[in-house]
Amino acid sequence: MSSSRFETVAFAREVRVDFEQDIEDVSLLFEPKWRCLLYGWWRPEILRKPEDGSQQGLVQRVVPDSEHHPIDIFLVVHRHIRKEFEIYYSVYWGDYELQQIKVKSLRKAKGGTESIWHERIAGFGPFGVKAVTKFVEGGHLEDRVHSYRDGIVEYLAGTDSSEVRSAIQLFDSGVVPTEQQN
Repeated sequence: MSSSRFETVAFAREVRVDFEQDIEDVSLLFEPKWRCLLYGWWRPEILRKPEDGSQQGLVQRVVPDSEHHPIDIFLVVHRHIRKEFEIYYSVYWGDYELQQIKVKSLRKAKGGTESIWHERIAGFGPFGVKAVTKFVEGGHLEDRVHSYRDGIVEYLAGTDSSEVRSAIQLFDSGVVPTEQQN
């Protein structure tokens, strides 16, 4: 009997980031629709939208783009509890990478917000193993979370709370942000 080996690699990381801004505004911007603050090219097509107003069950697809990413990317929200400032979702990067991300935001005693980004990331096959290992061991995962934090801070500096909440309501009604707001 012969066996074949399928190469995989996996890592788990936790990154904590602090904000001076209010938890209600910060936590909303960790929802998938705002990944455009992390990746300016993130323009998803919604394949399934939950009926209950939460993000739980949301399925998005970012179509291939020769300039930024030549693969299909899918995002699936597994758990979303807006009142507890928590979201958990997976991102499938083609056939070589899987991210499972949980973001929990906490109100700080002296004001502001601490958000905790838990990520499990796996690479599949020779390309995925190499790419994920380089990404994680090179510190790029932590850099990417801090970049997302900076995008959130910059976005909030140019808006007020009512604009953020209005944008969330627009998305919940089916409108996706079309341009990075910074």
